[in-house]
Amino acid sequence: EDEEEEEESAAEDENDRTGANKTPKSPPKPPAPPPRKTADVRALLAKPDGARHSARPLQRCFDLFAAIHDLCTDHESLRRIAAEATMDFARDGVVYLELRTTPKHFPSRNVTKASYCAAVLDGLALGKKLADDWYKRSHRRGCGDAEGGTGVTGVTG
Repeated sequence: EDEEEEEESAAEDENDRTGANKTPKSPPKPPAPPPRKTADVRALLAKPDGARHSARPLQRCFDLFAAIHDLCTDHESLRRIAAEATMDFARDGVVYLELRTTPKHFPSRNVTKASYCAAVLDGLALGKKLADDWYKRSHRRGCGDAEGGTGVTGVTG
């Protein structure tokens, strides 16, 4: 028995010397990119040549998408963006709108998937109310029927 223990101990010592028993270290994580700001998104929205209808390189589209995701990380931003999107479409004459999002979890900002959805739905409801009010105001000034609305009948979750 003593000989077996000595052989095992010698084998372990040899492995320790060569590093075979060591758990490999994972490579260091790259530093996190600095947080994006609204100005970053505006810069990505600008067309490279400044022309309004020119094409945007595909990579720039992906960069823009990532930047928008970085900005949508708290309840107030989610509400505001959903409301503004609803208003923007209403002002463009859209009467039926489907928006898609993927619920996200941001523990550092107290955002759960459920609270994410609630914030987006609150923003859509606010946007609908603002759009209806805007529509009524704009049509009272001689643009049409004052009893009209955006045509949106409700917001569902």
